[in-house]
Amino acid sequence: MSLTEHGYRARVVDGQLSHMLEAFGAVCVEGPRWCGKTWASLNQAESVTYIGDPAGAFQNRRLAELDPSLVLTGNRPHLIDGWQEVPGIWDAVRFSVDRSREKGQYLLTGSSTPKRRGVMHSGVGRIGMLPMRPMSLFESGDSSGVVSLRSLFEMPLPAIPTGEVSLQRIAELVVRGGWPDSLDATLDAARELARSYLDLTVEDDASRIDGVRRDPLKFRLLLRSLAPDTVTDYLAVLRRLFILWEQGVRVQLLCGLATLCAVSHEAASQAGSCRGSRPPRRRAGACAWSPPGGRACACRRSAPRGGRAPRRRAACTRPCARRPRSSPRSSSVTEVTQRQ
Repeated sequence: MSLTEHGYRARVVDGQLSHMLEAFGAVCVEGPRWCGKTWASLNQAESVTYIGDPAGAFQNRRLAELDPSLVLTGNRPHLIDGWQEVPGIWDAVRFSVDRSREKGQYLLTGSSTPKRRGVMHSGVGRIGMLPMRPMSLFESGDSSGVVSLRSLFEMPLPAIPTGEVSLQRIAELVVRGGWPDSLDATLDAARELARSYLDLTVEDDASRIDGVRRDPLKFRLLLRSLAPDTVTDYLAVLRRLFILWEQGVRVQLLCGLATLCAVSHEAASQAGSCRGSRPPRRRAGACAWSPPGGRACACRRSAPRGGRAPRRRAACTRPCARRPRSSPRSSSVTEVTQRQ
């Protein structure tokens, strides 16, 4: 008998999780916080160990740190919630699966920022990875699911009336999101939950993922800049003004509107000159590279203190302000090749 929580709503991943338990010895369910990973796993599990349980002064965590195999006991499938708090659990699960060769033994769930340091084995072939997302409108009951993306590829989709949906209702669903805890909340409460989620991500998760402290203000500005309306609108304006256009992995900008020349003195010293160009011209106080046509490089290098130029001038590592030969109007174009 599974440990399904009262009030659990069926998820799209339920069937996929069941199939993966038949194929792997263990399955790790990954996804953002609050998306329902633990409840979906409890729906398939027969026993559970909560690593973050504060009972007994976090005795489960302390036992796992002493011997990870102690938290693997229980009826199968056995759920280990919060395994990332003790990375050694991953290797213990992998080792147990290797020895028994049985399928569907363990379920692993954790936060969106697992601490993978200390994991010795990737678990390939033993532990299957299942990504999970917040609820879709079909899962939350706000859509009938009559129209689906799958049906678009499997068969011709007939015209189906979906009923009238107001723009205000769509906006409310976007604000509410697909977090299970927000489904029965008021719009104001759902908005506060979303704001709290963002605060937790910026203030804690962004730094805890790798131990590097990041500026919360800069992180918020980054998230705002990634908003679809902002980025798409600004890029569309640049394209319509013929200031930006894309050709595969190349991005071209009108010269003078952006300075994209990046000088790496160490790399340039090893290379000796810009790619596909003539040897650099020695000149104190500026970049050694001067492209054909007499135009100066967009970057600037200052001479060292004392006014003496170094014996060997480093060259720009990228072709900046270079005039392509193919186009007569290309003298006003800066071409930057993005290398992976």
